[in-house]
Amino acid sequence: MRAGTAILLSLLGAAGAGLALRLSRGRTAGLRAAVAGIAFAAPWAVNAAVRTPDCSMLFIADTHGPAASNAALVRAMILEDGISAVLLAGDVFDSDNLAAPWFDEPFRDAVARWPFYVAAGNHDEDAQQAFAARFPALPARLVCGSAEVYMLPWSSTAADAAWLAARVEASTARWRVLVTHRAVWPVAGGNAAMRESLAAVLPRIDLVLSGHEHVSSDAMHVVGGHPVRQIVEVSGSKKYACPARPAAPCVSGETAYWRLDFYADEIAATRRKVR
Repeated sequence: MRAGTAILLSLLGAAGAGLALRLSRGRTAGLRAAVAGIAFAAPWAVNAAVRTPDCSMLFIADTHGPAASNAALVRAMILEDGISAVLLAGDVFDSDNLAAPWFDEPFRDAVARWPFYVAAGNHDEDAQQAFAARFPALPARLVCGSAEVYMLPWSSTAADAAWLAARVEASTARWRVLVTHRAVWPVAGGNAAMRESLAAVLPRIDLVLSGHEHVSSDAMHVVGGHPVRQIVEVSGSKKYACPARPAAPCVSGETAYWRLDFYADEIAATRRKVR
């Protein structure tokens, strides 16, 4: 919430408290006590309403193309305020020559406003020149307020796993976020090998952001007694149907992005459908 709005709400709360106390004069003792209680609580309610996150980011995945779909996505994203970066879980391009129509043109306003951190997807392997020219080299790390974010490539190696383990072990961040194209816990099931390779770090990861499945899912998993939330999303026009027996909650046929607000006591993740 912007500072001006917070100040206005505080002034309104103070004015309301004063009015409430004035109205309570001449009333019964019980009514006066109730009104005074509301007046006393008003500033605390205002303070709770105006608290601000120490970092806010947007999350998207599997944008692919065409340009019109991505332009609609950007028109929705650009309305968000207080954003520090955009996290993208891969599959931006299908080839180098699609970089301009699928990303440069439709995402122009978003790129001008925020840095993009991208975990490469399998389709990005066919557009390595375009990817390398636009996004940080992988693996990559981003620190934003109380959050520390790790981005992995599609074809992760033992060296990438060692890089991740070292940084997670050394991290003192309140929140640790892992961005991979393929979900650690796929909606369709499987991927035990990836979970095994991440066994040492998952108990210290709080949030996993992924794509690849072209559906939406939001599920909680417990690793070594530690809760790990995984969000899977599709932000482009290429959609798949949910499996007949999904291994996690599944929504199909929708285009969406997420707003991630990091506070000292929670990660507030809000899904925004693009119409």
